[in-house]
Amino acid sequence: MIEYRPASDLGKTDLAWLQAWHHFCFAGYQDVERLEWGRTRYLNHDRLAAGAELQPSFHFATEMLVIVDEGEIRITRPMDRDMVVGRNRFAYIAAGTGAEFGIANRSSKPASFTTIGLSSVADEPAAFREPVALSAAPGWLASGDDADIAHVRLRTPARVKWLDVAAGQSIDVPLASEFAYLLVMAGAVVIGRDRMTPHDGLAIRNEACLTVAAEKQASLVLIEG
Repeated sequence: MIEYRPASDLGKTDLAWLQAWHHFCFAGYQDVERLEWGRTRYLNHDRLAAGAELQPSFHFATEMLVIVDEGEIRITRPMDRDMVVGRNRFAYIAAGTGAEFGIANRSSKPASFTTIGLSSVADEPAAFREPVALSAAPGWLASGDDADIAHVRLRTPARVKWLDVAAGQSIDVPLASEFAYLLVMAGAVVIGRDRMTPHDGLAIRNEACLTVAAEKQASLVLIEG
């Protein structure tokens, strides 16, 4: 089963200082048909105005990847130093038994970032991993499978991968989990009958493989589990 979820159908938060698009229920966006997908609890695209800040909030039993595609953000922690995440870099947070943090844009230009939230366990303390370039992550960005080569070892049995596909290139993407979610971050691709552009998603269940053909240079995120 493959369900195309275009960006035009996503939930939205529209404030003077923040625009956000939600693939799943989050904050003021509630849809019983989009509560989660496998272990993916939320998936948000945020555009934070210059000088704006998401105040610290409390999280638990969740693992998060924060990917910046424009500008620079700071992950602010009340009792610790800020973590700065620049363009084409990602940070990892395991909330575990509890973590409090906010996100700030201290620059003079807007910043855009995507946050992936995975259901996890709450039996270990919180952990923050220093940001790294997407290009520097070997194999999977993050994985809970010990057999995978990954920059981050997840506590939950899920996997997150970054894929770059050249214009005119077609690739086969094998899928090993019952649930998978594919997200277009940049460019344009065709998968089956669907032409996909930034922020479009595919909810996938019980499929063995996807064929991805890039019309333009494209970057994708694959979440399995």
